[in-house]
Amino acid sequence: MNQDVLMKTVARLTNPPKGILAIDESGPTCDKRFKALGVDTTLENRQAYRELLVTAPEIEKYVSGYITFDETLRQSTKDGRTFVSVLQSKCIDVGIKVDQGTKDLPGNPIEKFTEGLEGLEERLKEYSDLGATFAKWRAVITIGDPPAGDVDRVIRDVLDLEPLAVRVRDEAGVLHDLGDHDVPALH
Repeated sequence: MNQDVLMKTVARLTNPPKGILAIDESGPTCDKRFKALGVDTTLENRQAYRELLVTAPEIEKYVSGYITFDETLRQSTKDGRTFVSVLQSKCIDVGIKVDQGTKDLPGNPIEKFTEGLEGLEERLKEYSDLGATFAKWRAVITIGDPPAGDVDRVIRDVLDLEPLAVRVRDEAGVLHDLGDHDVPALH
């Protein structure tokens, strides 16, 4: 990626006091939230909900970027405008969640691994063609006391993310839920 384009994207996304809004729930996650509220879990309702978020009046005063899910990136408003074009018209960058969720690590259901490295290059090209200018990758690493799993595997997972950050034009956010242990407890 062109370094100048990357720097300009980062500058737009980090322009105070604006923030990034994540509307990247998968269909099943969104449906789970709808069920809890008594809302029918349909594609049409997910689209209508997301349309409210994308077309909110003057949202560009407060939001510099939206992180979308594959389904959301491809959706349009009732009047036929793509969500991407609506956001771009408000000078809001469109991002995409590129990981494909987590699964239990075989033999150790406490540990998770994140899927999605396979086919990532092709998806990134397609998402860029659809208008995405940045990406999000989520990795879940469980650390307990005693350590829940194989520390070498955790280190491998972290090292696997390094080239990903370079390839993805990453807006890399890492959420730390540190628990009540420290780094020496892991050794």
